[in-house]
Amino acid sequence: MPVREVLGGSPAEQVGLAPGDVITGFAGKIVNSDTTLTDLLDQHYPGNVVSVTWLAQIGQPRNATVTLVPGPVG
Repeated sequence: MPVREVLGGSPAEQVGLAPGDVITGFAGKIVNSDTTLTDLLDQHYPGNVVSVTWLAQIGQPRNATVTLVPGPVG
């Protein structure tokens, strides 16, 4: 499922993740659905450093290490 939104100034934006990209891995685990990503995020906390892999809209695989921060409420 493509990323719908990336918050300005967030670690995701800082590493180049953009709307339309597809996250394929998180913290060394394969992400094959939005539910999988949510479950993996629930296992981590702000301040944790994790690897993220994704497929950019142009078809190029990308990866980065990010430090998690609190997400928006709601």
